[in-house]
This record gives sequence, C-alpha cells and structure tokens, in this order.
Amino acid sequence: MEAQAAAVNSANPGKADQEVKAPRHWWRALGLALLGTLAIAFVALLAFSLHGSAPDLSYRTDDYEAQVLENGDMRITQHIDMRLRERSDDGHTKPWRQLYQQYKLDPKQIRGITDISVKNVSSGEVYEEDRAVDPSSIGSDEVWNKGYAGGWYITEGSADNPSEYDPDRPLTSPKTVEIGWNIPVTESADSLKFDVTMTMKGVAIRYDDVATFKWEPMGDANQVPIGRMTAKVSFPKSVGKDQVKAWLHFSGASTTERGSGNSLVLTAQDIRSGQHVDLVTMFPAKALKDPPITRQGNQKEAIVKRERQEESWSRTKARMTLGLWILLIVAGLALVVWALYASMASGRYGYRGTVDYRRIPPDLDPANAGQLEDILDNGSGAGDLMSRLTAATLLSLASKKALAIYPGSADIYRGIDMLQTNPVQINGMVTADPGRASQLQASSTLVLLPVALQQPATLPLTPSESALLNLLVAVSRDIGSPVFDLKQMGESMKDQTATISLQETFTTTVKNQFAVLGASRRVDGQAAAAGLIGLIAGIGIMVLGSFVSTTVIGLLVGAPIVFCSFLALFLKVKYGVTEPGQPLAGQVLGFKAYMEDFSDFSDRGAADLILWDQYLVYATAFGISDKVLRQLAQAYPQIQDPAWLDQYASNSLLYFNYRPYRWYGNGYRGYGGISGPQGAMGGGGPAMSANFGDLGAQLSSGFGQIQSTISQASSSSGSSGSFSGGGGFSGSSGGFGGGSFGGR
Repeated sequence: MEAQAAAVNSANPGKADQEVKAPRHWWRALGLALLGTLAIAFVALLAFSLHGSAPDLSYRTDDYEAQVLENGDMRITQHIDMRLRERSDDGHTKPWRQLYQQYKLDPKQIRGITDISVKNVSSGEVYEEDRAVDPSSIGSDEVWNKGYAGGWYITEGSADNPSEYDPDRPLTSPKTVEIGWNIPVTESADSLKFDVTMTMKGVAIRYDDVATFKWEPMGDANQVPIGRMTAKVSFPKSVGKDQVKAWLHFSGASTTERGSGNSLVLTAQDIRSGQHVDLVTMFPAKALKDPPITRQGNQKEAIVKRERQEESWSRTKARMTLGLWILLIVAGLALVVWALYASMASGRYGYRGTVDYRRIPPDLDPANAGQLEDILDNGSGAGDLMSRLTAATLLSLASKKALAIYPGSADIYRGIDMLQTNPVQINGMVTADPGRASQLQASSTLVLLPVALQQPATLPLTPSESALLNLLVAVSRDIGSPVFDLKQMGESMKDQTATISLQETFTTTVKNQFAVLGASRRVDGQAAAAGLIGLIAGIGIMVLGSFVSTTVIGLLVGAPIVFCSFLALFLKVKYGVTEPGQPLAGQVLGFKAYMEDFSDFSDRGAADLILWDQYLVYATAFGISDKVLRQLAQAYPQIQDPAWLDQYASNSLLYFNYRPYRWYGNGYRGYGGISGPQGAMGGGGPAMSANFGDLGAQLSSGFGQIQSTISQASSSSGSSGSFSGGGGFSGSSGGFGGGSFGGR
C-alpha cells in the first residue's frame, strides 16, 4: 500500500488555483453584525421603556392663549388634549373620574386666581362650579355620573385636607390651590379635550423703569408628561412690538418667535416629568395702570444681567454636553478603526506558500489535519468541528479494522451475526426484507470487532483513536453487545458518568495532540480586545444617551460603534499558522484541493481508488465528504454498479457510502448508474435525508446529537431677549403658577 501511495504521489499533479489567505465571510459577518446591533438596540429600547413605563395620564398637546392686561393680570385659556390609559388597582380596572391642576400662589408674584371656566370640548358640555368631592368616596359609577360629573371646583391646601378657596381673601403667605373637574366615569381615552380658562391676578410687577413677570405654566413638581406645549402671550395695546424682551427657560427642544402684533409665540417639545417651563418678560412700565404689585427702583439691567448669566451657564452646560458627545464620537471612531484594522491584520498569519495538489494524505492524523484545516478555513467548515473530528476518527478506526460501520439502526440487523457475516451477505439479507430499509436513515450501527475488544494494543492507533476506542468499548459493555447504533450510544452515555468522562478524555486528547504540534497560535488578541471594548463602549453610549440627552441620540451614536465592533469580531481570524505549521498547512491545503478537484484529473489509476478509504476519513474531518463523494462518483461510474461494489469494494468504506442507494434503485445524488440515468435497477426511491448515503456527514450529525444530549444532562437658545428665533435655554424655575397636573 505504501509503495502504491508513493507511486501515486510521485507524479506532480500541479498547482491548485486557490486563495491561501483565511477566507473573509463578509456577507455573513455583515448580517450577524446587523442582527447583533438590532438585538442590542431592541433590548436597550425595551429596558428604557420598562424603566420609564407609559404614563397613565399624559397631555398630547397643551396650548395656551395668554393676554397680559393693563392692571397686571393675565387672562389664560388653556386648550388641553389628553390621553387616559386604562389602569388597575388590585387587579381591577380603576376608572378615571377627576382631573386637576395645581398651582403655587406666592404673594410676591401673584394675588390669586379668579374667573375660572371649564369646557369639555369633546362633548361640548360647559361644566358648572361645584364643591370638591373625593372620587373614591362615591362607590357607584351611576351615582357619580348623575350627581358629580360635569362640575368643577377650586380648593386650597393639600389633597388630603383641602379647604374652600376664597379669591377675595387677601393672599398673605404661599399656598397651593387645586382646580379640578369631574368627568364621567372613563376607563380609557386616546383623546379627551378640555378648555380651561382663568385669570391670574397681579402677576406683572411694575418697577420704575420696566414691568416684568416670570410665568411658569409647568413646574418641577409636574409629573404628567406633555408631548407639545405652545403658548401665545400678548401684551397691552400700548406696548410696541419691539418693546418686549423675553427669555424662555426650558432644557428640552424649543422654539421662540414673534407673533402678530406684540405677541410672543413659544413651543416646547416633549416635556417630561420634572421639567419646568418658565417665561421671563420685560416691557415698558407705563403699560401697566395701577397694578397690585409695584416696587421702587430700576430692574431692567438686573434682569438682563441675570438672564445673560443663566444663559451663559446653560450654554456652558450645553457645550459640555456637546463636547462629551464629540469626545465619545471621536473615541468611538478610534475604537472602530482600531478594531477593524486589528481584525483585518489578524488574517496575515495564515499559510504563506503556494498550494500544490497532493494525492496522499498529509503527515497528520485525521483529527490533527481537521483542526489545522479548520484554522486555515477560519472556522467556516460544515457542522461542528468536534463532531466532524469524532466522525473522522471513527471512520479511521473502521479503516484500521477495529470496527465496522453499517447504515441504519441496530434493529435492522437483529438476528444477523454481524461478526461472522460479510457486508455482501448483509446486503442480501436487507434486500430480501424491504421492511428493514425504512430504518436506514435512522442512525448508523457500529460493530466492534474482536481485536478491538481483546487486543486493542496490537492496532496501530493514534492517541485520539485509542481514546475514542476506549469510549466505544465502555459503551459496548454498558449496552451488553458489541453491536449498537449511535442513538443507543447517546442514551447509554447520558446517564453514565464513566462514559461521559471517557468522552471528555477523547475531546481533551484531540485538542492536546494538536497543541503538541505547535502548528498554530492565537492571533486575534488585539482584534478581540478592540472589538469587545468597542462593543462595551457602544452599549454604554446607548445607555448614557437616555440620561444625558435622549435615547435617540444614544442610539444614533452608539449603534454604529456596536455594529462595527460586531463586524470586527466576526471578521477576525482566531488562529494563525506558525513556522513549524507552514509545511503541514501546505500539505493539508494541497490534499483538500486534490480531493475537491479529483474528477478533473485524467491520470487517475487503481492506486487512487485504493487510497479512497483514507480520503473519506480526511474528507469527513474537513467537512467536505459530500463533495468528495460526488467527485468520486463522477470519476468512477462503476462504483454505482452493485455487482462491482460487491466484488471489489465490500471491505471498503466506499461500500456503504454507495450501496444503500441500490437498495432503493437510485444512482448517487443525481448521477446515474452505469446502466443509464436511472441506474442499473431503475426507478425512484423515497425522499432521502440530505445526509443519506454520506456516511461521514451522517456520523458527524449523529455525534453532534450525542454531544447535545450529554451537554443537556450535565449542564447545571438667546440672551438678548429678542425672542426672534431659536429656542430657550435651561434657565431657572420659580415663576408664578408652577403648574402640576394629575387625575384621579
């Protein structure tokens, strides 16, 4: 055999037209990176939404029309469009009955609230003033709707101990008032509209040089989010358009502009709970006639100075935030460049030579060759590597006559002496009993030969082959028979600590014997570190965005970093080939190329066919057994002839890779037999498994299922005041009103 093999390899088959570098699976990497990024973004959004769950009560829009009167009062009409979500209490639906707004009255800024009216715009009903009532004290929905719905009230004091509010009583100390209105019992409403009108008394303060007020429609205490708030504020007719200066205090997105006449128009978007909106204005003092609050001295310069200072603070804060984002973006770009460069650079440590076709197997056993090929192919071989190596080692044991492998489950061969009957006889028995053929796809049956059970030391086995044989012998003893299939093997190993330990010993032996070669080393350390750091940074930026700015900004900045980091991790080459491994890598690549292109050679001979038992072993280790079997079927049509197989290949691994198809009367995988397209026996068989007839693939799949079974069993804004464009800034709160809204 060695002489024949040498003869086969003596003629140089030539060079393979093959790329040597480790393959870069760009489309797969791009797809996985995109999926990973979308998954993280989805989890982040889900976490943020759960952390800040949808509020039961929210204002879709809140639009104000405010007119400053000559006496210092402000007449306000509020157009509200709110959303009421269904809510529950102790598992029962808790309907809405009452809505309210609370305002802070400070005698230094305001004198009181009068002239209140409430209209349900959705129904057209104008509500009447009524006394306050606790909704929870009225048990019946019908009683509530008939006796209380449609009324409004105003109280002062706390919600737990309210008292009647008297607008004629002078305001001598700060207090909180509540304006509420009772609605019909409502479980939920996507849009419910109300107009609330009131006069806030004495809000404009006159100094010697200017008149001013600071209005806070929403205060820090407000817990009801508002989608969009607008306000149009008009001044007495005597005030010219350019005589009004104003500053908007709001930390979110906002706009300011001049409206018709002397009015100011402002917009604030996405007002969240705890955010305040304040409007500071300044206009000619003479515009006010006998206001209730007057103070001596000039205030214009102080107001301008204060607003400039607050805007400066706000601008500094905004610049710091912007600087932070710029820093994060630059750092993210640096990480991305580093990660992608390191990932691409990791591919430079592969095989550096040319690929020459090699007809004989490499100077490595199948397990070592399979691991080196997996490194050269960047881990992109078919199926799980360890399952392929196990199957290849099993086939190697079969080629060394330690065991025999038959298609189908062990039940097919019940009543047959598998140790005394040759494959041709077994074929005849199966042919005589078509019922057995239905089980051919179920598994693969192993028969341990006497030498493996009695004199294993006499077999020329590698350490990994010996370790696997020890495992098979232990399974055989547990089952009580030298004949068993892979399904029985998996069931036996599931509950046996000893056999699981032997399986782990085999895995360790396979890895250790390859490590001893020194043919490879890890080369992805820098790429892995950069990718993981980038991944952590990108996720951190997503989280940071929800606290510093908005979730959207966090996603816009963080998601690309996460994507590129994932891409770098999926593109990196994990292992490189060392200097001692270079010649071995050349052998593996040349041998693999020869098997894949086998049918293209015209100088094949009988010696090639002699080597095919070894070819199938290595093809299984490389994950190309299906392709190799196709090549052989093209090159040697006679192997599909049952008579030829029975006479010349009954003791070869080829036999049961092709002979089962004759049991169904099929040619191999679309290739006709020697008698024509249908094969010698003609006809079409039943639908087959994708792996049927490919013994290497069947064994790989079977061992993958065994490993899975074992794992499951053992796993335990502007400062000038021009108000002529732009937006607000994050200035101080504390204006009159300090509104906060709610519902019961």
